[in-house]
Amino acid sequence: MPVAFTRDSILLALAQEAFNEHDIVDLTTDSAGAADGTTVIFGELAHGSSGITDTAFHDVYMYLRRFTGLATAGGASTITLRTSMGTLAADVLKNFTIKITAGTSSGDERTISANSNANPTVVTVSSAFSSTPTTSSYYEIYPSGSSASSQIIRTAKALTTSPFAVSTGAITVAPGFNGDAGANMLMGVGAEMLFYRDRPNLHINSINRLLRGLAPPTFFPLSLHIVANDANDMEPSTIATDYNSTAATLATESTIVKNGVQSLKSTATAGGGSRTWTRLSASRRASHFTPPWTATSRPAMTRSSASSTSSTRG
Repeated sequence: MPVAFTRDSILLALAQEAFNEHDIVDLTTDSAGAADGTTVIFGELAHGSSGITDTAFHDVYMYLRRFTGLATAGGASTITLRTSMGTLAADVLKNFTIKITAGTSSGDERTISANSNANPTVVTVSSAFSSTPTTSSYYEIYPSGSSASSQIIRTAKALTTSPFAVSTGAITVAPGFNGDAGANMLMGVGAEMLFYRDRPNLHINSINRLLRGLAPPTFFPLSLHIVANDANDMEPSTIATDYNSTAATLATESTIVKNGVQSLKSTATAGGGSRTWTRLSASRRASHFTPPWTATSRPAMTRSSASSTSSTRG
């Protein structure tokens, strides 16, 4: 079975592999920093009053992967984030993507249309959730946005001089993290960061080049149905124009559709059988197939009736 990977999971896995000799590759904040997004706090880095210097992390880049947490409430089109995330500026998360990865409404992915200036923050999404989120709903929020409104800053660099508070694990960075439309974005509990010694864009751009070079999956028919007038693309004005059936009803398949593949669904009635013929949409078919014949050498074809349909199983 194919295994699906998100771009974020690839980013994390490759960072962990590439920088495994470093002391720190990824950490999650556990306290709220400054409202202007210029401090990030990692309790795991705190050393009391000794054991490390305040320049330990100077010139280190930090890249905001995502925010994570457990919801504290929900509505049809809203979800209330964790209290410890802090008081976020109004609409700073606008156009970000929120995914519910566990609990009620798991599997939902929505675009954020607004968020409140409150603690806890209430997020409104572009379309209703499949189920109302509850306190069992675990969420992930990924920075993203529209070119018209977004001036997101998700990469910041620790100051060269004394950026690290030894006793608390706070790191001062510049520039501060920004959300939608350039609004300052507080880094509360649950901000997951990657640590880089060089600019994160070098790593991210390499992944982008690799992903752009991947070929999309191609689907081939499991069954092949040949009709006389070459309407095998299942794109006539009506199904009845080119297909008929005996003891079955015909309909286009509207549920099982993947990457442009569509099907003709034949449903048995009284004592009949059923088959499904699959085809690629016209635009995808044109980009993947060239007929093995010319217009003058095309082989003769005969229409098959539903009672004597020949099919090839792959």
